[in-house]
Amino acid sequence: MNTSASNPLVFKTKSEVRDFAKGFRSSLTDRERAEADLALAFRLIDLPEFLTATTILTYAATIEEISPVLAFDLLKVIIGVHAASVAYPRVIGVRDLEARIATPDDLEVGTFGIREPSARAPLVTPDRIDLVLVPGIAFDRRGSRIGYGGGYYDTYLPELDERTITIGLSYDETVFDLLPLEPHDRSVDIVVTPNTLYRG
Repeated sequence: MNTSASNPLVFKTKSEVRDFAKGFRSSLTDRERAEADLALAFRLIDLPEFLTATTILTYAATIEEISPVLAFDLLKVIIGVHAASVAYPRVIGVRDLEARIATPDDLEVGTFGIREPSARAPLVTPDRIDLVLVPGIAFDRRGSRIGYGGGYYDTYLPELDERTITIGLSYDETVFDLLPLEPHDRSVDIVVTPNTLYRG
C-alpha cells in the first residue's frame, strides 16, 4: 500500500473516482486491510477531538471500508473505558439517517446489507452528537467527500450542531488533491488515514 500523502490522480467525474476507489479497495488483501485498520486506530486515538468527545456517531464498516472499530477497542485497553456514548446510523425513509446508541454486537443487517441498530435502540438527536466518523468512497485534502451515491450523509450532516466535528476515514490511496464535486456534496472537518491527517 502507498504511504505517500494524497493521491495525485485527477478525475473528471464522480463515477471515475468511484471506479478507481472500488478497484483499489477490492485489490487489498485481508492482511493489508487489518494493518490499515490498526494504523488508523492509533491515529484516531491520538486525536484530541476523538478523545474528548462525549457522544460519537460511528459506522459499521463493510468488508471493503476502512474500519474505526479498533480505535474504540484500543481506548478500552489504554484507559480502561471510554466515557463517550457511541451511536450508529440507521436508515429511515428515502435518504435519511438517524443515530441510535448501540454496540457492535447489537447491530443487525439492515438497508443495503449494512449493519445498523434496531429501531428499539436509544435515539440520539443530532444536537447531542459531538463527533461523527464519516465513511466515504473518496476524500480530498480539503475535506471534500464523495459518498456512495445515496445522499444519506449529505442529508444528515447539515442537521448537526455547528460545534460538531466531522472526521472522514479513508485509505491513503483514496485521498486526492482535488475531487469533482456537486453543490450538495458535504465536506468534513478532518480526514484521517492510516498515515496522514488533513484538516480542511
